[in-house]
Amino acid sequence: MTTYTLPPYKLPQADDQSANDATPPGLLAPGVELIIGGLDRANPGSALDDARRIVNEYNAAHPEQPLPPLKLRPASTNQTPLDYVYAHLDPQLDKIPRPDILQDTMLRLVEAYRDQGQWLLKTELDKQIAKKGHVVQGSWIGNQREPRITYNLVSSRSAHEVLASRPVVNGSILLPSQPRFIQPQSGLEVAIAGCTDFIGAQQLLDNYIRATYGNDAIATSRMELYDDVYCAVLKDWDTSSRLLSEPFEAFLAYKSRSSFTSPTDPMFLYEYNSMGAPANPSFLLRDRQQTPSFGDPQTSALQDQINELRKQGTATVNGFQQMIGQHGKSISALEASQDKIFQGIAALSSIMSSGSLLAAQNSTLQNLTSQRSTLNILLTMNSNPQATPLLNSQAEELDRQIKDQQAAVDQAKSQVAALNRHFSPTLSITEHARNPQPQASTSRSRPEATNQPPTNRPRRAADEEEDVRAMVMVRLCPPLPDPSHPVHTSSGLKTCSRDSKGGWRRGRQRSLHTPIHAFIIMFVSLVVLPLLASHTFRTFSINTNGFGDVMKQSAVNDAILSLRPNAFVINETKSSSPVASRIHVKGYKIYESEGVRSEGNSRAGKWGVIVGIEDSLHAQRVEVSPSLKGRAVALDVIVPTSSGKGFCHRFIGIYAPWKPGEADDEEAAHFWTLIALLCQQAPYSWSIEGDCNATTSSAETTAENYCLTPARRQYVQFLNVTNGKDLWMDQPDRNAAQTFTYKGPFGQSIIDRVAHSTRGILGGTISVPKLFIPATDHRLIVASIALCPPPSFGSQATIPGFSTPYYDPRSLYPKRGEKHRFKTFSDTVDELMDREHLQLDSVTDETSWTELYGRLTKILQEAAHSSFEYPTVGTKQGKGKITSTTLKVIVTEIRRVNRLISSLSSRHFYSPRCMHEHWARPYFTAYQSAPPTDPSGCLVNLETYLKLIRRALSKLRYREEKTEIIRRQDVTTRNRISSSLHGGSTKKLYGSAIYDPLPLALSAGDDPISFVTSPEGIKTGTMSYFVDLFHRHPRAPGDKPWLTTPSVLSIKQKADADPFTWPNPLSVTTLRGVLRKGTPRPCPGPDGWEKWWLKAVSDRALKFVVELLNFEIVKSCFPSAVKPTTMATIHKRGARTQLANTRGVCFSNQLVNIPFAWLNSLLIPYITRLGILPEGQIATQPGVQGRDLVSFLAQVEVWSNREKQPIYICAKPRPKEGI
Repeated sequence: MTTYTLPPYKLPQADDQSANDATPPGLLAPGVELIIGGLDRANPGSALDDARRIVNEYNAAHPEQPLPPLKLRPASTNQTPLDYVYAHLDPQLDKIPRPDILQDTMLRLVEAYRDQGQWLLKTELDKQIAKKGHVVQGSWIGNQREPRITYNLVSSRSAHEVLASRPVVNGSILLPSQPRFIQPQSGLEVAIAGCTDFIGAQQLLDNYIRATYGNDAIATSRMELYDDVYCAVLKDWDTSSRLLSEPFEAFLAYKSRSSFTSPTDPMFLYEYNSMGAPANPSFLLRDRQQTPSFGDPQTSALQDQINELRKQGTATVNGFQQMIGQHGKSISALEASQDKIFQGIAALSSIMSSGSLLAAQNSTLQNLTSQRSTLNILLTMNSNPQATPLLNSQAEELDRQIKDQQAAVDQAKSQVAALNRHFSPTLSITEHARNPQPQASTSRSRPEATNQPPTNRPRRAADEEEDVRAMVMVRLCPPLPDPSHPVHTSSGLKTCSRDSKGGWRRGRQRSLHTPIHAFIIMFVSLVVLPLLASHTFRTFSINTNGFGDVMKQSAVNDAILSLRPNAFVINETKSSSPVASRIHVKGYKIYESEGVRSEGNSRAGKWGVIVGIEDSLHAQRVEVSPSLKGRAVALDVIVPTSSGKGFCHRFIGIYAPWKPGEADDEEAAHFWTLIALLCQQAPYSWSIEGDCNATTSSAETTAENYCLTPARRQYVQFLNVTNGKDLWMDQPDRNAAQTFTYKGPFGQSIIDRVAHSTRGILGGTISVPKLFIPATDHRLIVASIALCPPPSFGSQATIPGFSTPYYDPRSLYPKRGEKHRFKTFSDTVDELMDREHLQLDSVTDETSWTELYGRLTKILQEAAHSSFEYPTVGTKQGKGKITSTTLKVIVTEIRRVNRLISSLSSRHFYSPRCMHEHWARPYFTAYQSAPPTDPSGCLVNLETYLKLIRRALSKLRYREEKTEIIRRQDVTTRNRISSSLHGGSTKKLYGSAIYDPLPLALSAGDDPISFVTSPEGIKTGTMSYFVDLFHRHPRAPGDKPWLTTPSVLSIKQKADADPFTWPNPLSVTTLRGVLRKGTPRPCPGPDGWEKWWLKAVSDRALKFVVELLNFEIVKSCFPSAVKPTTMATIHKRGARTQLANTRGVCFSNQLVNIPFAWLNSLLIPYITRLGILPEGQIATQPGVQGRDLVSFLAQVEVWSNREKQPIYICAKPRPKEGI
């Protein structure tokens, strides 16, 4: 029974809250429970004990005013260690909720322990900052209103490094931030905060100040902090003082418009900065102190200093005005030169326009001439009298068109010549630059290059056209290439000029003085070179709209092989079962999130995402919310750097809902919120890729009824929340009419997107390659992002190509029809032993043992290579070319049609050879017998007719390839099942085997964003970990009372009466008996000895092996030459970068395994004869296996279920370490 007396009810401190001391007991009131956090969480009960300790310490320190009786209960109910507990009043006191008592308790605990916790935190931060070499001018802990720790760093570089890193204290990651600040322009500059909600705030305040204090009251004004703060420098102190002291009524007319509009009164800018430049203006309205008075002598002295500074500033301004005048004269001269240049450009534009017209007219004339030549061929090969009149009429019409076109060409030539004569004075500078003064002639002089042609040939109209092109033929730098391709640079601009023989001569301009050249150089140095210095993470994505079509699967596999990206995303597989096994490309790790079943159709599925990562990168899957099943796959990819370290890049493949705002689909409504949470929780950088089902502007769609959709609103909100960038938004010239990723019934749009974080990524590119993916309404997108490691790494990101580690291959066990190989191997070993002159009884010590072991190993390896087959590693990717008899015929016809089209398109004036081939006549005959027409009824020409045939043949080829692929898959499936039914291996029925290689990255200590990625570092770390793990640690001696029990003493008496004989040397006969037991073909050790090799050799060779084994048995030691072992790692659980989550499996040499097998074969009969093992024990019991007991229990369980009889089995738990 508690003796605590409830105090009177207190109203809450917040103005917008109210309390009622007569609240009914059954309602939930705010504050009826406290959460006490930041406690110890070493084990599930540590937080509760720590909270009780804090309450007891407080009551002991404040006996006059202790805390009310509190009931503490743990926050975890499943034995999970948490760092907080729940606290509420004693049940006898909380019949009526009293949040005021708990609020008072909270304030008292916070006031008592706040300084202690922040001081401990500051001490740890001081150590970390000093360890990194940052110089600090001062540091302090804020008050209760500002619970933060502030550091004043000397160097801006130190500040950037601290902001880029995330200090880790007691397992918690702290987020550093930089306070807001405005650089003053004058000591008496005035600031007005809270102007964001006012449109045109600067003009509004300028007009108010000038209307109130004079038109010359403002010297300068500006808006700062994203148009939130208005800053102004007034003409003198009197005006500034009046503005600060008089009522400020600039926003008086806006006070009643919105309760959220609350700008502050004018204050000095230095006072605003001293308050931390808060973003909330209400903070200044509540806490700002009275403006200080400036009527004292110190203020007068300050004003004198300001006046002196003003005089110095006036002199400086006069000097600047003189400099500006000189620059004005230079600018006038440049403008005059610019006018001349513009006149030259206008002249060149006119000449280029006329030249382009002349080229177009010549092209049309050539086309007509080519059609006339084709018609002549048809007339020659015509055998149908009915078609002759039609062909003659077409020939007459073409002759008339050729005559008219020739007249148009002559007119264009005359126009070009007239323009050339008219603009020759304007282009004199250009001509002079193109034709420099001739140099002194040498012994072998050449004619001078002039604009006039040589006199030994007549001048043609084409020469005039070439002269026009010579004036304007300047090739600028080519567009920047894709980062994944080599970059070709040039040291100058290439120009073309005419030589003395009328030909073209290339030159190189060595100087770059124009503004466009300077801009190109600056762009390359500031943008392109950093992108090339950092590694580009290449990805591609495709919405397959279902992944069941075999042609679609083949096209996707071909795209992966041709592009070879570092990662790829395949979304909307529309399958609720795994389909990732249909991607037959080596060198990638595949992760899949299967789709969900469609409502009303149990066989069909919807959504589904597949993500592949190159094997050269370490990837760890990130657990996502169950709401994202079938819509997202998140991976943490460890990117190596040149310094041997690695950083984490989170890559997320997504398939977004097309209507995320629907109320009836709660999971879709929270999709972008969950994706944003995954991005915010990324250790360093992140990127998302896939079908976002959203456009960001009207240029990204051709739909007529474009509007602001919920998908676009949520996607843009996602970018704002995560501070992300969209690669399509970085291309201002994007247009869905030319570049689109989706084509539907309402037009084309760009909805397949790539977004990335601003931290850790310099930039990126995105494009739509011309790769055909059938049976989908989406197009494939290819992206490259430039990854940049943390600044503390001091290195560049490098992703090397994947190279499989080389191991000596094992010899293949001979097949059933190759038993003769064993005899060959035995004979070869005997021959090599004779050649090496091996002798028995030569092993006397470890040195002689090692020598014999090395020579015998060499003999066995050489004999195995000459007697057995070894596997070969194939480098061919994919399934090979799909072909059949029908496909060969179709491909042949397509090639023939292509030859005909190429001949017609080349515009030859003579008959190509392919026109007279025997296979070409059927096409001409079919065209003449039934000339095709277009939809408007006009007769199409022969070239268009052949293109229609090629299109039909391509469709026929597609259908035939699909049929052939399905047939091959059916045959392969039937063969696998038939082979399994006839006793063959069933491994192929379960897809590809899962290979668990060594980790490509290891965690680097306590730093959560740093990893070791260099091969030497991973090797050293792995070896040191497992050497320490397998090292035999000494144990302290302890009592063993079970050794004195009657059962153990009875076994001791039996063993004394019948002792076990050891060592027991081996013989050839006993060794062959040992080799016949156990696994016939176990994994060999580092020396490569196979167990079945020893079974195949002769008795003569086996005697040398017996001699080596008996040395180990008799001496009870293993020489150092045989101790090395091969270890493989198997991942158990958790992060793969932690070696503690892996299990090591060692493969020792046969000369180490055989002595233990011999000892085991002798011990089992001995312990059975003496009855040392209990009868119920399964392990090491002769004739008993674990599956026997499991089978028995399964039969008992089936009987219990059938008879509905409960059965209870007692089993003694045997927990193992790490499980």
